[in-house]
Amino acid sequence: MFPTPTLTIRDDGDDDPPRTDCTSAVPGPNGAVPWDACNSNYNFHPELTPAIATASIFGILTLVHLIEAIWYRKPFTWTVLMAASWEMGAFILHAYGSQDQQAQGYATGHQVLFLLAPVWLNAFVYMTFARMVYFFRPGGEPRVCYIPARWLGRIFVVADIATFIVQATGGVMAGPTVEPNTRAKGVKIYIIGMGVQEGFIVVFLMLMARFHYRAIQMNKEDVYGLEGGSYDREDEEGYMPRRNWKALQFALYAALLAITVSPTLIPALRKSCRCSLTDSYGHAKARIIFRLVEFTGGMTPEENPIPFTEAYAYALDAFPMMLALLILAIIHPGRVLQGTNSEFPRKGCRQKRKEKKEKKAVKKAAKEERKAAKEEKKRIKNDRKKMKTYGEVPDAEPDSYGMGLIDGQNHEPMRYADYASPVWILWQRYHGKELKSVLAAHERLGKIVRVAPQEISISDYETGVRQVYNAGFEKPGYFDFFQYYGQRNSFASRSRADHAACRRRVSSSYSKTTLFASETLSKVTHNIMYQRLIPVLQHHSAHGQPVELLRLCYASGLDMLNCYILGLSSGPDFTRNPELTEMWLEHYENRYSPQGFWLQELPKLYHGLRKIGLDVMPRKHYESTEWIENWMLEHCDKSEAVYRRMQNGEQPPAEDIPVVYNQLRKAMSNLKDGKFLDMQASEELSRISIASEIFDHMSGAREVFGLVLAYAVYYLAQNPAQQEMLKHAVAGLGMHVNQVGTNDANSLPSPQTIESIAYLQAVIKESLRMRPNSTPLPRITPHDKSVSISGVDGIPAGTRVNCFQWFLHRNPEMWTQPNAWVPERWLDPNGAERTDMPPLWAFVTGPRACIGTQLTYYLFGYILAGLFSNFNVQIARPETYGRHTPGSLEDELFVLMTPIAA
Repeated sequence: MFPTPTLTIRDDGDDDPPRTDCTSAVPGPNGAVPWDACNSNYNFHPELTPAIATASIFGILTLVHLIEAIWYRKPFTWTVLMAASWEMGAFILHAYGSQDQQAQGYATGHQVLFLLAPVWLNAFVYMTFARMVYFFRPGGEPRVCYIPARWLGRIFVVADIATFIVQATGGVMAGPTVEPNTRAKGVKIYIIGMGVQEGFIVVFLMLMARFHYRAIQMNKEDVYGLEGGSYDREDEEGYMPRRNWKALQFALYAALLAITVSPTLIPALRKSCRCSLTDSYGHAKARIIFRLVEFTGGMTPEENPIPFTEAYAYALDAFPMMLALLILAIIHPGRVLQGTNSEFPRKGCRQKRKEKKEKKAVKKAAKEERKAAKEEKKRIKNDRKKMKTYGEVPDAEPDSYGMGLIDGQNHEPMRYADYASPVWILWQRYHGKELKSVLAAHERLGKIVRVAPQEISISDYETGVRQVYNAGFEKPGYFDFFQYYGQRNSFASRSRADHAACRRRVSSSYSKTTLFASETLSKVTHNIMYQRLIPVLQHHSAHGQPVELLRLCYASGLDMLNCYILGLSSGPDFTRNPELTEMWLEHYENRYSPQGFWLQELPKLYHGLRKIGLDVMPRKHYESTEWIENWMLEHCDKSEAVYRRMQNGEQPPAEDIPVVYNQLRKAMSNLKDGKFLDMQASEELSRISIASEIFDHMSGAREVFGLVLAYAVYYLAQNPAQQEMLKHAVAGLGMHVNQVGTNDANSLPSPQTIESIAYLQAVIKESLRMRPNSTPLPRITPHDKSVSISGVDGIPAGTRVNCFQWFLHRNPEMWTQPNAWVPERWLDPNGAERTDMPPLWAFVTGPRACIGTQLTYYLFGYILAGLFSNFNVQIARPETYGRHTPGSLEDELFVLMTPIAA
């Protein structure tokens, strides 16, 4: 029972007219008064228990979303955290308000948070969908219905805010303190705002439906013709996306439906003229269908019970929000949107302004350095370039890191502790910008640049690369990342002794003499060319379908290399199994995820964090490493079975002999002291040591062979004149499918004949020079003495030295038109190979040069000769070229193949 109300006129000390149409009641327990009293802040009597329970649930959801945001590293999910935390805050205030119903602050705070929380959730839906469009790129472009993905979220978030302002304006005009005519206009304005918002939501749903339809249509295309490259085939009846985009799409549908259709309790006709925001007829987030019901249902409990019953607020407002947040927690965007294009490039106006300032600072510093250099010209020869140290610490004054000068002529010892910091170069590596940043440093500062206290970069071959790499400097811990099964292999061996031990086991299998005489390699090459690769291309050609070169070249390269190493019957068949190719490439990409930075550059920090329960590596790195290592062991076990049969006197077909595996197996069996790399060579150790070595060799098909082969074919498609010259050069080889046949390996031209075609070799060399990506190949100066590099003496012991192949192959001092693909540069006027060319450093030099150099040239020659003996190639979907980082999983090159008549 409420006390008998007393008629009072409220005057809160402001300019609003006093209320004369209500009574002010004496508060009862917890400050409760009737809903129509002047001093009422609620249309009902709020209960404590459901408010605490609801706040707890939203608190749990907030914690879950926070953990997922950190785990998946998705900064844009801050919006959903705002939605969940504001809902939690709203019901915490509601719980306090239930115990003090006269405290206007609790009521107002609850309504404000309750009002705005759905706006954050809607923004999250918009932002997530925009990133789905950017990531999956339906139609090959990051847009839907001509709207760029980057603008999708912005447009609809702005529209959401605008309609909120319209509805808030209408709500204020419809408050209980205003005249009836103004109130009627306010209701109309509010309804207009809801209608406009509904229109935007309908448009957004249409865009989602368009994306959905286009994605499903893409699944029906052939795997090498997919636009976007983000899908994979699961079975023969229909295609399924490589990433589970459908689950996320339906999650967004469900969340949008829950927060759009659910009703909101209307705090109608609030009595306090100070509560102008809460005097609006509901939340800014539409909850449209039920909201319209509320507006047309009346303004008293008898006419419309919805605003006057607390249960409706929980059942038809709080619960749908809980449901939406739960759905988005179960199917979090971070589970689907993974990889280099899962986020928009973060380069806004602020970043551009910052870069502009940095460029000005660099120019100013360079000017000062030139001035200082002129003053010291008496002791520095003009014909020698100066070596400068380079380091940068964000937000630091230039003097704090210094760009000091080291006099190359006077051979002063390198001062390294006083100048540079490792922060700059580590930052560039973490963000994948090392090549670009260090290249810019070389262009400004010369051929030897200091990038950290104990680290330099070189870009000169004669005085730099030859001194470091031909001398066999040891490798740093960076290469431990390339061990497999925890076992060292040739590439991951840091000391010269370990590398020599690994290399000796297998080097003869890759010698030019062995390869040219190998019946196994000849038959493997013929089989994969004429029974796998060319039939796949003929299928695409017959159906007029474009070919995605990168995946096809990865597949055929992996097949040829693995089948020579393991034997045809023991090796994989990627070329005819695009699903396996896509799966393997994705696991390989996860194995070498960008987070590998921590293992390569900061391994001690990584292991220290793991000891306290913090793992900076994503779970998929470990899962994919396990998958790909198990895959390798399965094929090695097949080769082991062939090896044992051969040991028992059985002779398999030549193409099934695991040439490289057999040599590794024999080397491990014939160890003199039963040890390999200071470990007892047990049967299991031998098994995984062999697998680690083979994995190292096989990875070359992904990192170099397949990548360069795909770009070589694409360059030829871009340059019809050079393509015609190559087809003319190989026309006499008799490699057309009608001339060779699919079963006669002896009909292939000899390796010596392939090698003698000068224009073919020029195409191969130019394509290797133009390799579109590059990786650092660090070495460590001897630990017991200082050395001289690029004319600079006193480089301290233990200094890391880096050189990118890009620096040598794109150096304008060594090459004319360094960024143009010009195979003719390798030929003299008579068409013969030139002998005076700058060094091609595609496979490094010195005692640690790539062991597979000759095999690469062998396979390159046969594949290019076979392709252009059978097909004309032209560009398809040119818009995909250069859109992604070359060699990344998202990179794509499309061409059309048309057959050449025999």
